[in-house]
Amino acid sequence: MTTKTMARSAVVCALACASLGIASASASAAGAVHLTPAGLAIDLGPIPAGQQGVKVVGNCPAAYFTDDMQIVFASGNAVMYRDGNGANVEGQAELYDGTTGTGYTGHTHLWFGQNVNPNNSGIPGVGNQQQWFAQTLSFDGSGPDGTSLTISASFGGGLSASGNESGWTHVKVTCS
Repeated sequence: MTTKTMARSAVVCALACASLGIASASASAAGAVHLTPAGLAIDLGPIPAGQQGVKVVGNCPAAYFTDDMQIVFASGNAVMYRDGNGANVEGQAELYDGTTGTGYTGHTHLWFGQNVNPNNSGIPGVGNQQQWFAQTLSFDGSGPDGTSLTISASFGGGLSASGNESGWTHVKVTCS
């Protein structure tokens, strides 16, 4: 996992929080902010079939592995944790295929957390750059034709104080 990938994931999380109307300053002052995620759209891109750590079970539509996929929440609960270092969102959502316009509806849970060592100077190579982030996603839904789709994903990574990068990806997609 590269630093660029880690940064991109952090930006995706920050954008998701921004779309909920949360700023880290307000989260810091309040400790945690509770809101509704209705309308929150999270871009997933294509499901990365064939990559290490990705398992596909059943006969899933080929479009899921090439098309731009999004999770769009209709209702539920959302919590942004102190200092913008994490969030938890769960509720009813649609897994939407932005190319074909088709979707599955069902229960969705998304969590992310991140932490950067407070001694981080923000300047590459200066100070302690130790950091980590992780994200989990679960979706259990059904399509208009009665087919079911379940996604369970966990990914993240870290950067040690000495600059060693690590990361993981676990995704299981089940179609029936």
